[in-house]
Amino acid sequence: MTKQDLENLYQLTGEIQDIERQLSKLEEKGSKDYVGDTVRDYRSGQGIPITIRGYPERTYRRQRNLSRKYQAMVQAEKTKQRVVDNFKFEQVTYCKGLAGR
Repeated sequence: MTKQDLENLYQLTGEIQDIERQLSKLEEKGSKDYVGDTVRDYRSGQGIPITIRGYPERTYRRQRNLSRKYQAMVQAEKTKQRVVDNFKFEQVTYCKGLAGR
């Protein structure tokens, strides 16, 4: 584990927190958003305005992309954490081996 790897892990942690904040803002905003649309009534041929509660397409796409990025970053952080834990374990076993001499 190099110093650069540890810095990357620190940056990942910060980015994950930023993405979590953005996702929570989008969810809060999306719960208040209403999307209007017009549907044709097939009997009369006229448009009927309806209101759909949910995310606009742009917000949905952004949330989906952030969710994917979040999952990828969490996986990368877990992988790096395993490397750090293995490195610490190897150091401890090496030091114990030296202490027995």
